[in-house]
Amino acid sequence: MLMQKSYPIRTRNSSSFVINGSFSCSDCTIEARAVIVDRQRELILLVYDEMLAMYTLPRSRSNDLDDLMRSPLAAAEAKSGLHCARLPLPRMSKRTVVPNDGNWKDAQASVVYTGGETTAPFMMSFHTEWKRHKSSYPTGYQLVTHWFCGYIDDENVDRSSRLGSRPPYTLLSLQEALSHLQDRDKDACKALSIFNKMLTGIKSVFGVPPWER
Repeated sequence: MLMQKSYPIRTRNSSSFVINGSFSCSDCTIEARAVIVDRQRELILLVYDEMLAMYTLPRSRSNDLDDLMRSPLAAAEAKSGLHCARLPLPRMSKRTVVPNDGNWKDAQASVVYTGGETTAPFMMSFHTEWKRHKSSYPTGYQLVTHWFCGYIDDENVDRSSRLGSRPPYTLLSLQEALSHLQDRDKDACKALSIFNKMLTGIKSVFGVPPWER
């Protein structure tokens, strides 16, 4: 009797890419961005981004990849003037759940908590970045973004600042930040949406947000 052939369950991100696709390192720009939370009021930190000319989630870049991964919140601290720290999240893993009838066509991908905590990126996003060099035509690069979580670890936080006054940073509620980023910085909006889902799941399982564990 032939066994039923099984296939991996692709995520939305992985299914959007060519299976055998690859990029030269010289064609890539690597950056780190972060969702940083004000733990006292559960607000989201936004800083002014010159590349996008708007307030958005912080972006860090470095020619030293190791340094970038060690200090992904450096730009957030430099721009806001606030001390920030990486936020440990419950370690999660992907599992494929097959129905009791063994039919793989109805299998679903599920997230499980495997124990312990991690400050590794919770998401990666891919985008095209256009840069102008000496020629009049821009050059396209594959932009690879590692998304981290952090929290404000500072007593001197100004929660009264608003976007119109052009402060070094502003703090918005999660829903306000999502509305602000929608259609203006889609990668940041997607990352914040995923963070929101993770936060809801963590509160449901553990009863408290990750910064209170």
